[in-house]
Amino acid sequence: MAYPDYQKPYIVHTDACKDGLGAVLYQEQEETMRVIAYASRSLTNAEKNYHLHAGKLEFLALKWAITDHFRDYLYYAPEFTVYTDNNPLTYVLTSARLNATGLRWIGELADFKFNIRYRPGKLNGDANALSRMPMNIDDYMKTCSEEVNRDAFQATVCGAKVQVEQFQTPLLFPPEITRADVSLNQASINLKTAQNDDADIDCVITLKIANT
Repeated sequence: MAYPDYQKPYIVHTDACKDGLGAVLYQEQEETMRVIAYASRSLTNAEKNYHLHAGKLEFLALKWAITDHFRDYLYYAPEFTVYTDNNPLTYVLTSARLNATGLRWIGELADFKFNIRYRPGKLNGDANALSRMPMNIDDYMKTCSEEVNRDAFQATVCGAKVQVEQFQTPLLFPPEITRADVSLNQASINLKTAQNDDADIDCVITLKIANT
């Protein structure tokens, strides 16, 4: 993988299957195609019905990769190219035969400058593999067997909040307690007088003088 060069064009490979979407963001650097980012996700229950409509899943993969997952890279790109193994998709931006969903996706894609090119499925293995490997969230949740009790969590949060609210530093006390505009000589004389006038301290001083 490589860091993106914002002065060079991007290349996007997309694919979809009945289980998920996949995409890879490339850039030619030092005469070599370098991967900038990978993308993969599972289909929602509603999206799993898209396979009944020719090309809709592939269109979803293209729209998702550009406007969602790779948006931060592509939104400011002057131009980029998308490769797909769905031939009809190469004409989708100029097609008038789109339903409401398709028209909405076209509207989202209108902010990006790109062209679409077809390449055979056997050459689209990178995005194809990613579209077939998304994690099933239900299976994943079964592996997450440990759970923190909500009441215990709330008690921890409340305890931490009380500690923060009760915490004080000298900076929170009035300035007159932590600062006095007096000279060192004046402070020394006043301190000695105050010590002599204090019965408890006077007792200590008397014992000290008597060496007992």
